[in-house]
Amino acid sequence: MIKNLSILLPHSDDELFALPLINQKINEGWKINIFFITSDSNSIREEESKKMLSHFPNVTIHQFGRLNKINDGNLKNCKEIVESLLEKNSLIQSSDAILTPVFEGGHVDHDSAFIIGHSIASKLSKPHYCFSLYNAYETFFVRVSALRAGPVQGEIETINFKLSEGHSFLKKVFFYRSQFVILAILFSGLFKIFIMKRKMEVMKVSSFDPARKHPGRLFYENQMKNKIKSLLRLPVK
Repeated sequence: MIKNLSILLPHSDDELFALPLINQKINEGWKINIFFITSDSNSIREEESKKMLSHFPNVTIHQFGRLNKINDGNLKNCKEIVESLLEKNSLIQSSDAILTPVFEGGHVDHDSAFIIGHSIASKLSKPHYCFSLYNAYETFFVRVSALRAGPVQGEIETINFKLSEGHSFLKKVFFYRSQFVILAILFSGLFKIFIMKRKMEVMKVSSFDPARKHPGRLFYENQMKNKIKSLLRLPVK
């Protein structure tokens, strides 16, 4: 029997960080449905994701955010309606598992996507898996993966892949030209994951306690983005 995986992503381009898992499931014969649950004012990022994912068979993209006018940065205010619509989706109802980013405790869209996915998985009695994007905790000059610290607890599974596969994943970065600034900053981290470590960690969520304290200060996208923009003498928002 062919299995189905539903991936709920807050933004187009977030799939880059889940490529090892996507590739593994495709090789195992799974069908994958990716729901981008917010959208930008333009469709450039969406087109970049579409082109990149066209290189992976058995992957279907759903522009949920654009269809339902859920704007980037506003997912927190639309959680209930988004959850209700996704919960009724027949593809999600028939899926064998749901994947989302991990709850990081600071990035509004990432955290909202986790909460939505966790609630749907619980209601539909589906296993909920999560993966870390690029946030980490800075504690005594040591960065701790958001997947291994915080309010989400569960068993961590490791996906190992070959150097040739890691090289292929890393090259996919160049599809996202509109995100050049931030991906340029993240490139060293992606190089470490895809080329040096050649492994991806995924957590099967067993519990979620938002009151559980984090070990340190979150390292955010905007902090990195503003630093590089200052260096390039670009306007900082």
